[in-house]
Amino acid sequence: MPSGGCFSIRTRLSGDSAVVVFSDTGEGIARQNLARVFEPMFTTKLRGVGLGLTVVHGTIDEHGGRVDIKSRQHRGTNVTITLPLARVDSAKDVALTPS
Repeated sequence: MPSGGCFSIRTRLSGDSAVVVFSDTGEGIARQNLARVFEPMFTTKLRGVGLGLTVVHGTIDEHGGRVDIKSRQHRGTNVTITLPLARVDSAKDVALTPS
């Protein structure tokens, strides 16, 4: 956010999932770029190789979750990560795979 702004992180439980929402009031993402943000090597920055969100998407997907991005130019961006909660057997203190 070159011109300043606010950044926040919110968490909540939603059914059998944990939800984390990252929000900013920055420049937002142009509509034509929004559909491409998870593509490998896609970037609008002068520095970087365009793998950050690709890695995030892949990691979240591997854990059975999803990443959603909503953005409005000159208004900001919300990135929502939803991950399934693991069941824990309290007697053994071992995480079990979600059913």
